[in-house]
Formats: sequence, structure tokens, C-alpha cells
Amino acid sequence: MVYSGEKIIKYLIDGSNEQDSASSSYWNQEHRDFYFNNGLFSGVGPIGGYKKRNFIINFIHKIFQYKYLRMGRRFPEFQHINSLAKKITQKQNRIYNLDVLRQVLSISSIENYCKDMPHKNDRTACVIGDGYATATSLLLEQKINKIVLVNLTKTLLIDVHFLKIWLGKEAFQSSVSLVTSKQDLTQCMNDKDNKIIVIEAKNQELIKDCSIDLFINIASMQEMNPKIINQYFNDLKNSNNKSYFYCCNREKKTLPDGTIVKFSDYPWGDASIVLDELCPWYLDFYNKTPPFFHNYDGLIRHRIVRFGG
Repeated sequence: MVYSGEKIIKYLIDGSNEQDSASSSYWNQEHRDFYFNNGLFSGVGPIGGYKKRNFIINFIHKIFQYKYLRMGRRFPEFQHINSLAKKITQKQNRIYNLDVLRQVLSISSIENYCKDMPHKNDRTACVIGDGYATATSLLLEQKINKIVLVNLTKTLLIDVHFLKIWLGKEAFQSSVSLVTSKQDLTQCMNDKDNKIIVIEAKNQELIKDCSIDLFINIASMQEMNPKIINQYFNDLKNSNNKSYFYCCNREKKTLPDGTIVKFSDYPWGDASIVLDELCPWYLDFYNKTPPFFHNYDGLIRHRIVRFGG
């Protein structure tokens, strides 16, 4: 079935009360106190920091972000994408924090390294595991033709809520759809007015029928069970034999149930490597505790590969 507008939100609210078959022990723990009602939410887990806009706090963030902003200078599209992010966060009444800036840097690097992708208005992109729909909104504002957004049901509800704020009620109703079957997916892929297709992670196998040019996963594959990661890679490889995949995740993470997830164990196969390095904008983070900049407790790597390239 195809759900549009407010029916998407109602569907996901109903689904959020059920156990998510795609959820790992990490997200089962993070979502144990999940709450959403009338736009108010809590217990969403670490999907990127969220605070309402405040001039003073925004200014403080800008000071701390200076060194990250400098990293963007080497990417030709950084200034443009950065301006889009500022516009989006203003409309959504949230702070332009480091999580947003990192999304800007990652998408700017993709545009820099993946030069032979189809033109934006002919391109289909898939975001696996967004947060507050930041990457999805940025891609939409870049005039990407179609965007497929996949996430756990509870987190997807938050994504969709922020898409609605950004797009406005009318555009949200006409351009965003949630699908649950291959038939629904085909219908929405062929609808030129349907710009964003929403899929619950439990139905992630649908992405292999989307003919995706670009897949993006930032800081969420590290929190999936290896079985789910393998399923995603299988679908990525079958979606389009020339697809790019931007993957930015911890090199190693241990989930609450003891499951160890390793970046090097992802089933990369014979994919061509375009970029492979420790991610410069994920080497550290800032907060109000001196000395203000702190290293993570594990290394975070980003890699761009091309399947069948």
C-alpha cells in the first residue's frame, strides 16, 4: 500500500509500538523510552543532536566549527550545500550543529569524488539511516530526481516529521510516499511528482528494485547486526551495477548484546575503491567541557566504492 502525507505519520506511529525486526540490540536499548505525540518526541537515540534555534548557542557552535568549515574549502560545492543546510535548519527551527555540518561535508565530498554519476535531475539516491532527514533534505534541495529514505520505524517517524516541517504540508502531501511492496514502489518510482520514497528498514529489500545511482550511510551501519549489513550489501549490489556507495562508520563497535561490528568485515567484494581514509570530520567532536575538543573512543572511516565499476 502507498501512504502519503499525514497517513505516513499515522502509519509509523502505529508501527512504532511494535518490535522492529531490523533493530539491533543497540537500537532496542536506545529506543526503549521512545515517545512521539503531536510533534513532541523523546527517547529517539543518537540520531544527531537536536536543539531549538538560539542565537547565542548558534554563535558558539559557529566558533567551534571553524576548523571543520575549513575542511570544506577543498570541495567545490561545499559553500552551496552549506548554504542549503543553513536554510533547512532555519526552517526547521533547529541549531546548525556539528552533525549537520558533517552531513554537508560528506555530501560535498561525494560530489567531488563521484564525478561521473548521472546529472542531478536524472539521479536516484538512497539514504540508509538518516537523522532528522538532514541528508535527505540536502539531496532534495540539490534537485536530485528521486530519493529513497530507509530507516528503522521509530527513527523514520522522526525523519518524516522533519521533512514535513521543511517541505510544508502541501508539498509533503504531494511529494513524499511510504511504500510497503514492490508494486507500490514501482508506482512511486514512475510518478514524476513523487520525489521522496520512504521505506521501513524491515522492508529494505525493496531498494534492489530502485535502480539507485548513489547510496549513502553515515554512522548507522556500525549499529546494525552483521546479518542486516550483509542484506543491505546484497541489495546495493543488485540495485544498479554501477552504483556508488558512500559509507562512513566506526572501524569497530561492540553492541550491547556483545555483537562485534567491523568495517573491514562488511562484504565489500570486488567493488572499486574511490576513497578510503579515516574521516577527517569524524576524528573528534566539541562540547562545553574543557579542553572542548575531544577524540572519539574509536576510529571512524569513510569509504566510497563503486559496484561493478
